[in-house]
Amino acid sequence: WEGTAEGGNGIEPGLIPGTEDQQAYIGFGGITSPAGERILNLYKPINYVPPAQGPSVVRFSVRMQIVPSTNQVHDFFRWSVYNTDIRRLFSLDFDVNTGDISYLLEGGTNYVFTGRSFDTLGFYDLEIWMDLGRNAWTALLNGAVVVNSKPLALAGTKRDIGDIDAVWDKQSAAARDNDYMIFDDYRVSVVSVSSIPPRLEQLGVAPPDRAFLLRAYGQSGLNYAFEATADFKSW
Repeated sequence: WEGTAEGGNGIEPGLIPGTEDQQAYIGFGGITSPAGERILNLYKPINYVPPAQGPSVVRFSVRMQIVPSTNQVHDFFRWSVYNTDIRRLFSLDFDVNTGDISYLLEGGTNYVFTGRSFDTLGFYDLEIWMDLGRNAWTALLNGAVVVNSKPLALAGTKRDIGDIDAVWDKQSAAARDNDYMIFDDYRVSVVSVSSIPPRLEQLGVAPPDRAFLLRAYGQSGLNYAFEATADFKSW
């Protein structure tokens, strides 16, 4: 981790119910070193380099909750993925003030709104799938796709996993805000699949014929087949 942080108003951060062992949080106070710093990264080195021939799909998962500040000074919290050259590949950002979820790709300068939002009333299960071989990543929140098949890295950038960071981006270096992101069940695994698993989102029925609607999410450049049945015998 980079820099040091200190407590805020003396109220201890709460815990995610039912998983009280070995939780962590970032935020809740001020960043004291270096002076004037607004961004704090918390991470454990992973340093996974995929083999030339073999599995290259990595799954990151974490249970998280973002708790707003009591003084109405709200910050940004995010998850950022870096390679072993300490180059940020992408970030998934949570804006406490608006509830917007956005992302930033390598080489980008502006965060892109995903069209999805979050609230601070409960916890979420976040999954980020990364296909290092095909240069793509997908993010899901409570099983719903929020980012689908975006580029992992620019041409020439090393496609491996150095670390996956919890990030606190304060709106003001001087403000004594006490919002925070608490998280648990931080896991990174190499998955024996050929690609990021596709997802189906149920959209309900559409008038006038009440056709059942599905939205399919998959990786760019791959072909997918749908099978249907009227009797669950013949597909």
